[in-house]
Amino acid sequence: MHEIRILLDEVISALDRCNSQKIENMILNMAHTSVINVCHKFDPHNLEKYDNILIIENGSIVQIGAYHDLKNSKILNKYREEEAVYA
Repeated sequence: MHEIRILLDEVISALDRCNSQKIENMILNMAHTSVINVCHKFDPHNLEKYDNILIIENGSIVQIGAYHDLKNSKILNKYREEEAVYA
């Protein structure tokens, strides 16, 4: 079986939280699929499903790792706090 590769660029940005979570979960639960998701808005529960997270600021990668490695980082928490303002 061939692996499916999906590139998402702000796919869920205009959706409400409930629909965003449903769509992202459907994509992340697809078998044999690699997903690259470019986003500003994120659900911390879904971040756990990604193998790696890259945080980019001003065009440079400032942090990379799995969610369990980054979940307490100041940079990720900064984006989490910004997301809470828009929730």
